[in-house]
Amino acid sequence: MTQVSLPQAGSGVGDSGPYTADDWAKFFEVAFTGDQAATQGVLRNYLNELEVTRSGITISIDTGAGFCYGHWLLNDTSVEITANACAGVETRWDRVVLVQNETAVAYNTNLLLPAAYAGGVPRNSCRIAILRGTCGSPGVLPALLTGPNIYMVELARYQMTGGSTGAITDYRDFCNFSSEIGADWIDNRTRRLFIPVMGGYLFTLTEENISVAYDDGSATAHAPNVSLPNDERSQGGATTAVPSDYLSGMTIKALIESPATGNIYGQTYAYWGECGGSYQSGSSTSGYIADSISGGSGYYNCLTPLSVAVPVGANENILNVTYRREGADPLDTLNERARLYGWIMEYTADS
Repeated sequence: MTQVSLPQAGSGVGDSGPYTADDWAKFFEVAFTGDQAATQGVLRNYLNELEVTRSGITISIDTGAGFCYGHWLLNDTSVEITANACAGVETRWDRVVLVQNETAVAYNTNLLLPAAYAGGVPRNSCRIAILRGTCGSPGVLPALLTGPNIYMVELARYQMTGGSTGAITDYRDFCNFSSEIGADWIDNRTRRLFIPVMGGYLFTLTEENISVAYDDGSATAHAPNVSLPNDERSQGGATTAVPSDYLSGMTIKALIESPATGNIYGQTYAYWGECGGSYQSGSSTSGYIADSISGGSGYYNCLTPLSVAVPVGANENILNVTYRREGADPLDTLNERARLYGWIMEYTADS
């Protein structure tokens, strides 16, 4: 068979039915995800777009709908899943996924699910789950299954360290309706802004501010920056307005340069509020992470993205972003100053 069309009237004549579940799944897969079924699936602008957030070790997947290899899933109530701990300070990566089960039994291999589906993803069903990695394997992501009987599409990922979860990194890839036209449409709604650092603070010298400067003694900085010293606890920060066209999926990444290479041990965090209200009405933090700084002077390093769940539609949202370095910690092996230039903000716009 080289061509097929559906739906058609009648039964058993030409391309008319009856149609199988596989026929309809293939139709939806092609119509909504083109040739990107392994990554795409979330429906944009429906409910809360299956956004993933965390509170402690509770991972929450908001309402929304999407396709997993052509199989439609509707989630009209927020789903909560508890991420189990690793021993001691062991780490692992987990993925939040849509799972389509086409086996004859419930599927639960390496999955964490809400209590209602503790026995696994039911046969012939699609459900939201956490695909759990291996404790003690900090750099290894668990592999997504792509058939023949179990299919997965990723929504987000995070790192577990001991009994604590790190920041949620958004990996939703929205339905394009065709791989070429849709890709252009998505790109046209992606916005990137730069937030320059406004000032800094050195904790080990009481109330000592770090000024924004171009020349920090080496005359090789590329723009005004805050110099975060080695063997000290310091931070730089800035305040900006949430863009008026912000819709979803905001992430921020600290832009850092250093004359040396090694690991910088620090965290990015954000607070937001609105005029006339508390500046801490909401917050996100990456937790402390040992990020690799490469290249030496002249190389920009964009540190691990922090997902910032600013509510949509609030009036006059103000965003405060900070990067804090624990330079005296043994996990900080940079042994040099680090220049903080600011943060790259990326988000999906509403038009």
